[in-house]
Amino acid sequence: MSQEVWKSQRFKVVMEYEQKPLLPPPLIIFSHIHLLVKYLMTRCQGKEDSFDHGLKLFLSESDVQNIYDFEEECVEGYFREKETQLHMSTEEQVRFTTERVEMMSQRVEDINHREKESSACIKTLEFRLTKLEDLAEQTAASLAVIHRYIVTSMAEPSSGKPGSVISHR
Repeated sequence: MSQEVWKSQRFKVVMEYEQKPLLPPPLIIFSHIHLLVKYLMTRCQGKEDSFDHGLKLFLSESDVQNIYDFEEECVEGYFREKETQLHMSTEEQVRFTTERVEMMSQRVEDINHREKESSACIKTLEFRLTKLEDLAEQTAASLAVIHRYIVTSMAEPSSGKPGSVISHR
């Protein structure tokens, strides 16, 4: 690729210098006069107007045909390469989309797994909370029994029995 760029830039430089006159700007008038005289001479001689300011290539008809064939082969190769790149890019897009779908399905599976774990934890917490509520009810019932016992034992007069809770003096 760098060789092609270098050759292209070299061609541009050569063409630039080929098209410039030989003399520096103050004397450029002489170059223009020379070109005018050359043009008038070719017109007076009845030749075709073939003023070419580019590189002069004198090739035979077979050489020109070979160049055209070479150019056609290069163009066909270029289009084949572009077509291959287009198919590869389509295949790359399909591969990339497939990878993204696989990643998304993996994420969905992870989310489902977390949701199942969370629901299991919530069920466990609900079970424990129910057990705690039952224990709280049992404790409240036990405390109510103890409270009734204390209230009833205080309401009875002291019998002087050992183990009596409150003694009156």
